[in-house]
Amino acid sequence: MIIILAETGLELIPDELKPEKITKKNYDPNYYPSMILDNAIYHPIMNKLPNAGKRGRPDIVHQFLLNSLGSPLNKKGLLQLYIHTINNKIFKINPRLRILRNYERFKGLIAKLLIERNIKSERETLISEYFGSLKDLIIEINPYEKFLLSSKGKLTKNPITLFSSDLTKKILVLIGGFQKGMFNEDILSLSNNLICLYNESLDSWIIASRIITFYELAIELYE
Repeated sequence: MIIILAETGLELIPDELKPEKITKKNYDPNYYPSMILDNAIYHPIMNKLPNAGKRGRPDIVHQFLLNSLGSPLNKKGLLQLYIHTINNKIFKINPRLRILRNYERFKGLIAKLLIERNIKSERETLISEYFGSLKDLIIEINPYEKFLLSSKGKLTKNPITLFSSDLTKKILVLIGGFQKGMFNEDILSLSNNLICLYNESLDSWIIASRIITFYELAIELYE
């Protein structure tokens, strides 16, 4: 299974917010965690930004990675994760990445990633930038099935039946990495399979956790 967390609010603090008092109080160009736009800190001035409802949410990505990388599916080497940002940057996550539990340290990691475009250990690349569009990436992956998960999609009563037990078939799932709103039109055009797992909105990391579990059951991972 390949999961893309799409339109995530990962970005450095925009130049237009740097003159603001709250930014001058919190922003330190020598301290990575302070460089990230975080709604928990900057919400009083984020209404100055276009599309503010999808921006400044690194916590969504943090929870998504903690849950997904810790799943049995990932431990078995059957999961690949990508992070797509609202600014159309795409990052491939090494399944062996051990994500930082501390949120401030995680924000520092993300700031470093956005500046340097990759994160490396002494032995391997842990996060790398994909240079291409989301459409390019999906063509390259060439999945057998593509699903967009949204509360506005068709309610699926038995999600396990969505997946084949044939491990040679790639299944691609796109999950919104934003607090509220809907996928943009470009992303909606990538698949006709717009599905919903529950009749109410769920947090992105909950959706990811559930879809991973359904896939694990479909391929009989626990047998």
